[in-house]
Amino acid sequence: MITINNKNINACGTSLIGYLNMTYDEIVFIFGNPIRLKGGDNKVEWEWVFKLNDTVLTIYNWKNGPSYTGKRTIKARDIKDWHVGGRHTYDLKILKDYICSKNEIFTKRYPLVMHGRLGLGVII
Repeated sequence: MITINNKNINACGTSLIGYLNMTYDEIVFIFGNPIRLKGGDNKVEWEWVFKLNDTVLTIYNWKNGPSYTGKRTIKARDIKDWHVGGRHTYDLKILKDYICSKNEIFTKRYPLVMHGRLGLGVII
């Protein structure tokens, strides 16, 4: 079961576990529209917060939106590199399996990169 962008989902304790190289429209196709964040330090401007069964995950832009960069022409659709937040690195596989279950094209086209303890990227 998936719950998306519900205010009752507690994403506290999540942090960077990987990267997602997909277009905004592809993410919207799977997860719906993001939460638009305004204010704060402007490091994150678009975010999806969701719960897959008992696993809380986030997809978000990081320091590449218009408010942070000062480039007002940047739109969410211009971003191709997204951060994935979770509580455990193996949560990335749960996200990959979910994305692949929605569309077989994603299985081969979009590798997810796991962020290891040493900052090394591992494609799963």
